[in-house]
Amino acid sequence: MPTKRKSRTRTAPRRRPAPRPPIRRSRSRLSPGAVPSSDDEAPRSRPNDLELELYRQRSLLSILAARLRESASSLERARAIDPDRMRRAIDVHRRFLVEVHHANETAIANALSGVRAARPAVAECLREHARATEFETDALPLLSAGPSAVPQLVRLVRGEADRIERQQAWEEEHLHARLGAWLAPAEARRLLAWMRRFDAARIDAEIALISWASQLHPSAD
Repeated sequence: MPTKRKSRTRTAPRRRPAPRPPIRRSRSRLSPGAVPSSDDEAPRSRPNDLELELYRQRSLLSILAARLRESASSLERARAIDPDRMRRAIDVHRRFLVEVHHANETAIANALSGVRAARPAVAECLREHARATEFETDALPLLSAGPSAVPQLVRLVRGEADRIERQQAWEEEHLHARLGAWLAPAEARRLLAWMRRFDAARIDAEIALISWASQLHPSAD
């Protein structure tokens, strides 16, 4: 009796998946105040994200101003200067306002450099930078001047708190509220990307401000 041969089924060869294209990672090194030059470097964002970021910054500056005013009141009550506590107040002022916030304002000025209508507001904004530095220059020598310098230091600290609040109200009305009209959407995204970049100095400055502000007792100034 003849035997039946087993039929062998041939399997189709497996196809290897096509190699994926390499992921391009942008490694842009930006100088302070410079915004990314390409729209591809800025993440997509909603139209109001820049407005929200500026609101967040104004809120932090309001905290700084309120805390400076508390420090002035504490000095007035104590009638004596604690150099370490006042030096901490001035250090927070320098790290957050002068080094971080002024860099953000310079970035805004650079983004608006080609907008003629924005030039008066930008110039007024940048003039305030010198006044903030002047406060620190005038206040630091008084920390070792003794009790007789308390009234002058109180005036300086309270005056700087008032100046910060006035300036933020002015910028909100005359500069920040008009960025939507002055900046193209792509330019606004690039500016926002620069402000929200990972920067250790900015993060440390914000932490220092919140930590200082959280010590509500007057003796903690």
